[in-house]
Amino acid sequence: MRKSFYLIMVIALVAPFFGAGASLSAGPAAQEAGARYEKMPLKTLLQNPAAFQHRKVLVAGVFRGWQGKGVENPGITRSDWVVEDASGAIYVAGAPPSGLDPVKDLGRPLTVRGTLEITAKGIPYLKVDTVEIGKGK
Repeated sequence: MRKSFYLIMVIALVAPFFGAGASLSAGPAAQEAGARYEKMPLKTLLQNPAAFQHRKVLVAGVFRGWQGKGVENPGITRSDWVVEDASGAIYVAGAPPSGLDPVKDLGRPLTVRGTLEITAKGIPYLKVDTVEIGKGK
């Protein structure tokens, strides 16, 4: 009885640090998967980026590699790439998703989950959390 009580107390004290449904071995990626993302067209984000700054968003579209015609590059990294949907396009900070070539794989459907951020110059971009290739559009 006494051991059960202590075990319950330890679990009650430690569990909040790991989030609901996460296991003790869950790292940041597993915890991030539980985050809520708002699915919305890029046009909505781009019309008023300040209203969505620091918010988790989900964008379903196609991979445009380094071809961001009409889109200003935020210059976060040298590898920033573009995701495009029917309503607009935006740069995603960081290297292209593993398995996608920024020149050969243009137009591949994908889904980006990330946080909308804005540079000091006012350029919106996505700070990526996860990318699913083959879903989108």
